[in-house]
Amino acid sequence: QNKERLILSRDFLNKIVNKLSLQFRVKNHSRYDIFDSLRIDSTALCGSYQFSVDDYIKDSYKITYVNKQNPSTPQVIESGTISTLGNLHLPGINLNFNNSFQLEPFSFSFEIITNRLAIDQLLSKMKVTSPNSRDQTYYFSVTLEGNDYPLVAQTLNTIADVFIESNSKMRKHRMKETLITLEKQLSTAERQLQESKKQLQAFLSSNPGVGLQQSTQQIMDELLALESNSLEINNLLNTARDLKNQYMVAPDADRTFVIGEIIAFLQSRGNLSAPSLQNSLTLLINERENAKLNYAKSHPVFSEIDSKIALIGNKTIQILETYSINLNKNISDQSNSIFKITSRLQSLPSKELQLAELKRREEIDGEIYSTILSKFNEAKVAETIEGSDVFVIDYAVQPIPPSHILQLIKSLIIFIGSVLLTGFAPPVVIDLADKTARTENSIISILKLPFLETIPAMRAPRPSAISSPVGNDSDSNDINKHYKRKIFITEPGIHPPYVVELFRSMASKIQLSLYDVRNKILVLTSLDMGEGKSMISTNLALSLADQGIDTVLIDGDMRRGILHKSFSLSSKPGLTDYLSLESPTSKQNLPLQKTFKSNLWVITSGSKIDNPQKLIRLPAFDSLIEQLFELSFFIIIDSPPLGITADAALFSRLNPGYILVTKAGSTNLMKLRKTVTMEYPMVEPNILGVVLNLGQITDHLKYYCYY
Repeated sequence: QNKERLILSRDFLNKIVNKLSLQFRVKNHSRYDIFDSLRIDSTALCGSYQFSVDDYIKDSYKITYVNKQNPSTPQVIESGTISTLGNLHLPGINLNFNNSFQLEPFSFSFEIITNRLAIDQLLSKMKVTSPNSRDQTYYFSVTLEGNDYPLVAQTLNTIADVFIESNSKMRKHRMKETLITLEKQLSTAERQLQESKKQLQAFLSSNPGVGLQQSTQQIMDELLALESNSLEINNLLNTARDLKNQYMVAPDADRTFVIGEIIAFLQSRGNLSAPSLQNSLTLLINERENAKLNYAKSHPVFSEIDSKIALIGNKTIQILETYSINLNKNISDQSNSIFKITSRLQSLPSKELQLAELKRREEIDGEIYSTILSKFNEAKVAETIEGSDVFVIDYAVQPIPPSHILQLIKSLIIFIGSVLLTGFAPPVVIDLADKTARTENSIISILKLPFLETIPAMRAPRPSAISSPVGNDSDSNDINKHYKRKIFITEPGIHPPYVVELFRSMASKIQLSLYDVRNKILVLTSLDMGEGKSMISTNLALSLADQGIDTVLIDGDMRRGILHKSFSLSSKPGLTDYLSLESPTSKQNLPLQKTFKSNLWVITSGSKIDNPQKLIRLPAFDSLIEQLFELSFFIIIDSPPLGITADAALFSRLNPGYILVTKAGSTNLMKLRKTVTMEYPMVEPNILGVVLNLGQITDHLKYYCYY
């Protein structure tokens, strides 16, 4: 199983490195543009070399050397004439120049690296794909990246040849060990058989008149078949136990191989789950090998893959244990049958019983000898067969290098792309890195939620004095100076005029979403303060009321409620005052306040309190909502921001539809997504959509909305 893993072993690749002298690397050229052959041994000095052709005397050259570990002034280590240059011998380096280079010499540089580094570089550029029986691909392929096309093709073909050779040697070694083991077993079985025959012959010589009746012979044949079957089952059980023990004691690095061995054993016994397990294991092994090329060993992806392999291992062991239990049951059944037959034989005369036992032993020993002899002969035949049990389907073919014209076109394209990238990349990168709400597309792509509307910046037709609330609001004096009057879409001359249609469109979408819901309730919230949540709530309520729907707007911000200021209403009695009553059950006590708009009522926040969540959890709050439903109200709750307090999430027990309000250029969408999905997951399933406040509206949309 997984023979192709041999190619990725460092010992195997070290043979390839030494065979092709891959410690030698030429820069910007193919080695075969310069050399016919070369050889590097362990005495070669690692470092950079420069072969320089004299600019004035073209037939003259010199070679300089620099040690990368201890950089200094380049040392001239060789010089001479190119016309007489055939073979060049340097310490540990043997270079055989080709004729074309000697006719048209040029300067070039090369370096010698360590075997370890050469193996690392080979591993980083090589990819091995395993067979996949699910896709009916029963072969594996090896690919290698590189610019030196002749060397790449030669390396791949050398890997194939060395792999075949190594696999053949391993096969012969395994066959030799198997033959030695079988030969010992055969010798023991032969001695045991001769002894059984000798004892039987001696008994027959001493008792010539003793024989077995036909019925007794039939019983003996049945007993022999049962014992042979029991012997085979015991062998399978021992194999299963050995495999399980190997898995338990194997280090983590070897467990994957042991899992493969167990799956192969189960598959040979016809287990239906084994092929699926083998496919899953092969995919994970390939995934881990690919990850080695892209990630450091400490990357979490390796832990994830190892966890998946461990799960396959546990499942495989469970299947193996179930198989072992079935084997034990079969052995038990066989033992019971053997006991019954043996009990029947006890009724025979003593001499006939003794003869039956001797014949039984001889037949069992003979069957054992025949089985081992058959395996021994098969192994001898397999040993004489030359070659490997794998072969090469296709060798690598050197690709055709691109023409100079194509290279020039490619360089030109790269240059133009670089210029364009320099000009456009910064704003694109900034835009990708910017996770604040700006457009409908950015909200949809990050939040993965339905989008309702974009509301542009609104302004009143003329400056208006801030309306003072009715009554004495001493509880909210601290926010009076920060209060900014809300703009109503019902005001004549509001700008832009199409904003009225935007709110009508939003109201229609919400009503369609709640079409099958009898008791309609909305909760509007946002991530932070100052994102326009109260303004959206107010104008959405006005739009619903304008359509003739009885609507109640509840100021759910019991810490900093300001809706009473927007409608010039008294803050008391409000929500907190009502919920603080001892028995707030009568509909006459509902803190509803009529607004200037027909069909629209407001429940203000009421007296300020420090722990509104306690009131939200009271049965009195549920009772208030039920009474409003009985009065056929469409309920809108303007709740505090989710990023500041959990009040909005507590309303989820009412099963409301949630509207998230975002502010263009301000709301951090990633933080909002995390807040909704991780901190308050009970909110996410009930979200009807997202509104973008202070967003930009395209001209064609303005025209459409105006009409």
